[in-house]
Amino acid sequence: MLPFLISAVALASAASATTHAGIPTVSFELSSDGSLDFSTIATIIVDEKNADAVDTDGLTLIPPTLLDFAGTFAEDLVSVLDFKVAVKVGSAASAGANAIFLTLGDKSDYLDVAGRQTSEGYSLEIAAEEGITITGASPLGVWWGTRTIVQQLLLHKGALPLGQAHDAPGWHERGMMLDMARHWFPADFLIEMCSYMSFFKQNTLQAHLSDNLYNNAVIYSYERQMDLYAAFRLFSDDPRVEGLNRRQNESYTREVWDDIQTRCAARGVTILPEIEAPGHALVFSQWKPEIGMTSDYSLLNVSHPDTIPVMKEVWEVFLPWFQSKVVHIGADEYRDNSLTEDELADEYTLFCNELNKFIKEKSGKQVRLWGTFPPSDGGHVDTDVSVQHWAPWEGKPVFDWLANNYTVVNSADAIYIVGKWSQWYGQQLNQTYIFRGAPGGKPFRPYIFDSTNATNNAAQEEAMIEGHIAPQWFDYGPNGTTVLEAYWAWRNGLPALADKQWGGELTEEEYAGLFEALQPFVPDQNLDRRIPSQGPTILDYDFATGRGCQGKFKDVSENRYHAASSCGSTDEGVILQEGCEVTTPLSSKGRNYTMSFSIKPTSDAKGPIFTGGDSALWHGNGTVDSVMAWSGDNLYALNYTFPVGEWTNASLIAKGDRTFLDVGEGEPMEFKTILGIIGTSFALDYRAAVFEKMGRLDLAKKDAAWLLEIAPRSLEGYLRMGKVYRLEKEPELALAFWNAGIEVGAKEGHGGSAKLKQLFDARAPLQKRYGRKDPMELPLEIVDNIFSHLDFRELCWVHGVCKRWDHFFASRTRLWRRISFPSNLPASPSLEFLRKISKRSASGARALIIPRARALQLTQAKWHALLQSALPAEHLELGLVHSFIPELPSDHRILNRLVSLRLSFSALENRRELNLVVAILEHAKDTLESLWIDQAPYLRIIPLLSRLKYLRLSGEHEKHSIPREMHAIGVAKSTPNLQQLHLTNYLLRNNQEFDEGEFWSMWSKLEAVVVEHQILGPITDPTNRRIFPPLRSLRAFESRTLAPAMQPVPFPHNLLIDYGNNLPSDDPDAGHDHLQRFWVEGVSITPALQAILEPAIKSGSLRELALCFPDHRSPDWGSVDQPAQAFLEQIPWLYGVESVRTLGLFDFNLDTNLSLPDVVQSPAGAPRRLPERDQAKLLVKFIETFPNLETLVLASSLCESRSIAVITEAVARQGKVKKFYVQGLTGALLDHMRAFGEEKGVEILHHREVSPWPVPLEDRNKA
Repeated sequence: MLPFLISAVALASAASATTHAGIPTVSFELSSDGSLDFSTIATIIVDEKNADAVDTDGLTLIPPTLLDFAGTFAEDLVSVLDFKVAVKVGSAASAGANAIFLTLGDKSDYLDVAGRQTSEGYSLEIAAEEGITITGASPLGVWWGTRTIVQQLLLHKGALPLGQAHDAPGWHERGMMLDMARHWFPADFLIEMCSYMSFFKQNTLQAHLSDNLYNNAVIYSYERQMDLYAAFRLFSDDPRVEGLNRRQNESYTREVWDDIQTRCAARGVTILPEIEAPGHALVFSQWKPEIGMTSDYSLLNVSHPDTIPVMKEVWEVFLPWFQSKVVHIGADEYRDNSLTEDELADEYTLFCNELNKFIKEKSGKQVRLWGTFPPSDGGHVDTDVSVQHWAPWEGKPVFDWLANNYTVVNSADAIYIVGKWSQWYGQQLNQTYIFRGAPGGKPFRPYIFDSTNATNNAAQEEAMIEGHIAPQWFDYGPNGTTVLEAYWAWRNGLPALADKQWGGELTEEEYAGLFEALQPFVPDQNLDRRIPSQGPTILDYDFATGRGCQGKFKDVSENRYHAASSCGSTDEGVILQEGCEVTTPLSSKGRNYTMSFSIKPTSDAKGPIFTGGDSALWHGNGTVDSVMAWSGDNLYALNYTFPVGEWTNASLIAKGDRTFLDVGEGEPMEFKTILGIIGTSFALDYRAAVFEKMGRLDLAKKDAAWLLEIAPRSLEGYLRMGKVYRLEKEPELALAFWNAGIEVGAKEGHGGSAKLKQLFDARAPLQKRYGRKDPMELPLEIVDNIFSHLDFRELCWVHGVCKRWDHFFASRTRLWRRISFPSNLPASPSLEFLRKISKRSASGARALIIPRARALQLTQAKWHALLQSALPAEHLELGLVHSFIPELPSDHRILNRLVSLRLSFSALENRRELNLVVAILEHAKDTLESLWIDQAPYLRIIPLLSRLKYLRLSGEHEKHSIPREMHAIGVAKSTPNLQQLHLTNYLLRNNQEFDEGEFWSMWSKLEAVVVEHQILGPITDPTNRRIFPPLRSLRAFESRTLAPAMQPVPFPHNLLIDYGNNLPSDDPDAGHDHLQRFWVEGVSITPALQAILEPAIKSGSLRELALCFPDHRSPDWGSVDQPAQAFLEQIPWLYGVESVRTLGLFDFNLDTNLSLPDVVQSPAGAPRRLPERDQAKLLVKFIETFPNLETLVLASSLCESRSIAVITEAVARQGKVKKFYVQGLTGALLDHMRAFGEEKGVEILHHREVSPWPVPLEDRNKA
C-alpha cells in the first residue's frame, strides 16, 4: 500500500462536523462516529439508466460519459491508492456495502452562488450498510465527487467517515491560462497539467496560441520586426494558412491537438483556445506584411481590405479543431500613436464585431476577448461576447463591463505570473493574495477585482461573472524559463486558488498541511519528476568494471535501475560516440539532486553527454565548444569546456530553480540565460567584449542590445552599451544607458555590487557635462512611461517647455484623462490656457476636479472650456463655496456619462445653486451612481436616478443651524436602487399621509444609513417617524451628533428602534439580521435596542458596535444613582458577542478610585487587578467578554481622563485588543499611554480616522 502523509492540520480539519478538509473544502455532515474501510469496496457500479449520459452544459463539446468517468476513477484508485475495483453497469439494487454507486440526480438541487443550476454539483452518501453513492447533476458532477473520495481516502488512511456531503461550485469557469505562444510546451506537459488541475476541481485551461515578444517599433527596422520572435502554435497543411506557422517542430498538428483536448476532457478540463489579434499579432504581419500597421507591425491594420478576410480564413481553418463552446479572439492592447483614441476604438470595435458574427455563424461558439475599449472609452463591442478582464486601466469590470450587460471572466492582474522576472508581476502564484486578497484581508473570490476598494468589486451573487482564470505569461521569450518551471510557478499555489475559485473555505493555516498530504499523490501526472528510491542514492554505475550480462551496466544502489548499453567500453569507462547510447530506465529527475560523473573527451567533437525527457547536457554544439544545458529547445551555455584528453570529475547540481556544474575548481558555475524586454534571442555576455576587442562595434552594439532585451535586470547590458557609445564618441547616449543601469541597480538591490560600481565610475566623467537630458531623446514608450507618472498640475508645468514637448503632449490625449486642479492655485489659469487643456484632452477627460472654483476665478466661459475638456467625464467634483455659480450648457453630450458627482456650496443658499444641481442631474440621470452635495440646497424635485447607489447630503455646517430637508417619498421614488445614504444636518420629511409598506419597498436595496446632526430635536418630530425602511437589506447604521443637544434626547425613533414594538412579529422584514455596523455616538439609547441587534448577533454578522451610555435623567435604565451600572446589568444579551471586532463606548460615567501607577504595577512589579467593587471594573469586565475584539474606541466627557487610561491599560493587558482609540488623553498622561502601548505591542491613538464613504461592507455571505 502507498504510505500516507497526514498532517495534524489536515486531521484536525477533517474531524469537523460540518466541513471536510480537502482542496476545495467540502461541506460534510457526519451521520455517526464510524467509518467505512475502503478495502471492502470491490466494485464501481454505474447506473444503467445513466451510463451513456454526458454533461451538455459544460464548456467542452466532447464530454465523457458517466461510464467513461467511472473507468478513469477506477484507474486512479489503483495508481494512487493501490485499490483494485471492477467497473460494472447495473442498478441501484445491485449496489451494496462493498460498492460505489454512480448515478445522476435532479440538477435543480445544485446551485451556484448566483442561484443558477450547475451541472457540476454532486452529493455523497457514505454508509456502513449501503456503501458509497455519488450522485451528480451530470457525469461531470459525479467526476468531481470522485475527486473528493480520492482526497478523503488519502487524508483518512483508506477509510471514509460516515455521512453525507452536498457540494457545488460557486462559478462555472475555474482555471488557468498558459502563454503557449512565447514558450513552447510539449503535448504531454499540457495533458499532465490538466490532470493536476482536475484533482483540485479546476475545469478550464486557456491556451494562448499566438503572440510575439514586445515589438519596439520606435527603434526596430522593418527587417527586425519581420525577424522578431512570434509564433502561431497550430500547424495545418491547409493552403489557406500556408506560411503562417514558421515553427513546425514547435507546433501542434490536428492529431496532437485532438489528443490533448480528449485527454484533458477525460478529466473534466476543457482546453479554451485563444488566437490573438488585432494586437499582439506580429505573427500574422510576418506572414502577410500588407495587413500590418506600418507604424507597428504587431498591430493589424483593420482598415486594410484584406485584414478581416484573412483573419476569418484563419478562424475558418481552425474552428473545426476546437472542441469547446467558447473561443478567444484575443483583442488586447490595441494601441498606436498614429491613430486617435476614438479611431482606435472604432477599428477595434469593427474587428471584434466582425469576428464575433463570423464565428457564431460558422460554429455557434461564443466569443471571448480581453477587456479593452469599454463603452466609456468609445468601444461598442457586441454585448453577447464574454469579456476577460485583466487591467483596471483597460476597463473597470463593474462599471464598464457588468453595468453594460457584458459577462465577465476575472483575470485581474493582481494574480498574474510572468516567467522568470517582471518589473510588475510575480513569478509564482501569490498565496497571500489568494487567502487575503479581498478588502479587509478576506479571501479572494472570482467577484473580487480590487483588494482595497470594495466599490470596485461586484456582489458575490452577480450572475454575469462567469468565473476566474489565472494567467501565466512569458513576456521575455522562450529562453526565459524551462517547461517545468511553468509548472513550478503554479505548483504550490494552484490548489489554494482552486479552492477559492470553487467557493471553498480553506484557511491559510490549514493549507500547508493539506497540500503536503495531497499534492504528491495527484493521479496521472509526475510533474515533480519524482523517482522512487530506497535511499538517498538513486542510481550508481561503475562504467569501468560494472558491465554485466547482455552488455548491461549494474546499478549498485538499492534501486536496481540497471542500464542497457550499445556502446563499447574499456577499463577506463564507457566510450560514447555517434550511433551508440547507454539507456537507463529513468527519463527525468525533478529539482534538487547531484549527478556526479567523470568525463574525458578524446577529441573536440561536439554532442550530447546526458539526454533526458526534459533536458540534456551537451559538450559543445556546432561551432561552440562550451558545456551547455538544453531544455525546451533552448541552450544555456557556460564559459567552460571539458579539457580534451584529461579526466574531469564533475557534478551537475540542481538546487531549487537553479542548476550548476561543479568541476572542483572555484565556485560551481551556474547555467544562466539573458532576458530582454524589447526583442528576442540571447547572447553570452562575453561575446560583446570580444567584438569590442576586434573593433567590430556594430556587432558589439548588437550583442549589447540583446543583453538589454533579454536581461533588463542585469547591469552588464547597460555597461556594455554605454561603453560602445563612448567608443563611438556619443557621450550623451553613453550617459543615458549608464544612468538607466544605475536606476535598475538601485531598484533591483545591486547596491555595493562590482557592476554597479563600474557604472558609477564610467558615468562620473560625463555626468557633469551631459547630465541634463531631454527625455524626448529616449524611445517614445519610455517617454510615455515617464510622463504617465505626473499628475495634472505637473503636466501643466511641463507641457509648454518647448515646441517639441508641446507637440508630444498634444498627441498624448490619455495623459489628460484626469483634470484635477489643486485647491491652492498660485494664480488663476487664463481662459486661453483652459482652452488649450481642452484641446490636449481631445475632449476626452474622464475626471474633472475643481475643489475651489474661487481659485480659478471661475466664469461662464472658463466653465464651458472645462466642460468641453471632459465631455465623457465620469467624475465631477466642484467646490463653489463663495464662488460664482455657473450655468450648465444645454449640449446633451455634456456630463451624460457621469458616474460620480460631488458638489460643495456656501451656507448662503441661492436659486442658481439649485438650478445647477438640477441641470447636472438631468444630464447624468441615466449613468449617475454616486452623488455627494455639501451644504446642499433645498432639493424639492430631483429626476429619476435609476442607477444611483450612494447619496450623501449635508446642510449648513454652523452650530445650531436649522437642518435643510427633502421630501422623503420624492427621494425614494427618484432613487429606487439606492444602497447607501449619508445625511449631515439634512432631513427627509414626510408631511402627508403615505403607505408605509409602499415606501419601504422603494428602497429595497438600502444597505447603509449614516446620520449626523448638529441638533436632535427635529429628528424626533412625531411627523417624521419611520422614514428609513426597516428592511433586511440594512447592513450598516451610524448616528452621531456634531454638537451637544440642549436636552437629552433618546435614540431617534424614526431610524430603527421602534420597529420591534410596532411591526407584526411575523413580519419577515422586522429583523436586521444582516447588520454589520451599528455605530452610535452622542445619542443615548433605549431598551428597544435589543430588538434591533439580536437578529444580527444571532446571524453572526455584527462586526462593529458603538454605544452611547444613557444619561442619568433617562427613565429607561433603572437606578438614577448609578445609571451606567444599571445599563450594563440590563444588557446581558450583548455580553460576549463573538462576531464583534470593533467596539466603541461613549459618554460612560464609571470613575475609578485607583491612581494610574496602582494599575500599572504593584510594588513587587506585578500587574494589579482592579478591585471588584471599583466602578471601572464593570466596564472592563463587559469589554473582556468579547472574544474576538480587535479594536476599542473609548470617549467620554463624563469621566476623568485618568479613569479612561486605567480602563485602557486593564483591557490592553489581556492581550486580545491590539488597537485603541482613546479620546481625552493629553500631556504626560498621553505620553505614558503611548509608551505603555509600545511596551505591550498595541497601538494607542488619540484620534480615530474619518469613516470612509461609501461605507465598506463585507460580502453578505461572509458577514
